Amino acid sequence: REAEGRDRVCGGFLGSEVQALWPLLGLSEEAKALPGTPVRTLLLSSPGTRCIETVLPGGSGTAVHRADFDRWLCGQAVAAGAVFRAKTSAAQMRRDGGRWNVDLTGNKTAEQVSVRAVIRAHGRRQITAPLSGRTGIFFGCKTVYENCRGLERRVALHFARGAHVGFDALGDGRATMCLYTDHARMDAAGGDLDRMMDGLASENPHVGEHLRFAKRAAGWTGCQAQPDNREVFYEGGAFRAGDAVTMVNPIIGGGIPIAMGSSILLAQLLTEGFAANRGEGAIAADYARRWRKQLRKRLRYGRWLGQCERSEFATYLVLRLAGAHSFVRDRLVRYSRPALAT
Repeated sequence: REAEGRDRVCGGFLGSEVQALWPLLGLSEEAKALPGTPVRTLLLSSPGTRCIETVLPGGSGTAVHRADFDRWLCGQAVAAGAVFRAKTSAAQMRRDGGRWNVDLTGNKTAEQVSVRAVIRAHGRRQITAPLSGRTGIFFGCKTVYENCRGLERRVALHFARGAHVGFDALGDGRATMCLYTDHARMDAAGGDLDRMMDGLASENPHVGEHLRFAKRAAGWTGCQAQPDNREVFYEGGAFRAGDAVTMVNPIIGGGIPIAMGSSILLAQLLTEGFAANRGEGAIAADYARRWRKQLRKRLRYGRWLGQCERSEFATYLVLRLAGAHSFVRDRLVRYSRPALAT
């Protein structure tokens, strides 16, 4: 419903597991020209710990600017035959035999299309708890800094009190910064995000080192989120993909590959199911089973890390163990990556 390539609160990290997805999309050659910066290592820290540097699982990843990546991916879809409609919303859907009639509205126009399946990929769910108490409500924000230090070919995840700050190097000293924290922390800064970043940089010196000579080179993008562990694969006649299935805790940095992997899985099952004249309910059951087999353990692990993050002592203890023992460090990083079937 928005313009093509709008920015989102997303760090833009593509782990090595994404490389296995390009052949499934027929984009092995095109992906070589993907607008991104190679990253080799991960930095981890919390207040009171040293900065841990470890090799990324698979040996590499890519940092992308989310808006550029969306434009590139949309272009590849259109080249493959997809019809893309910007600033368009699906207003209503009605069953007609074995198909769905969907009313589309946008740009002062309205039309109806007939489709075999409807897929909702709208991202996070709306907040259901009242904002007045802000219990369990988290805030995410994103910007870009220039002249950052110590981030060449690196992705960083730094913790502070009830928060984590992620950096993805974009090259030429620029880096995307994503922050996820309890809403109360933003309230304490009076809603001033630059002031909140100053506090985080003072609390965790490793954040401060990255930003010592940096300047903000973009505006702030923000959103509110309510942790939601429900899994919804099919509802009201529509399948779901990505964060529309369940919330992916941003601490694992796997939102993009999980969305891509689950969409590929769903596309495969729909193609095979419709060819065999299977009903949507049977396809949805297979989708849920395969999705859970691939991703549920990783998402539970991410939620466990998110719980640890809310305790300063737990975060400190986990990172001290990771810094002292390579066995702990390797598994802490490796188990957080989504295991996408190819």
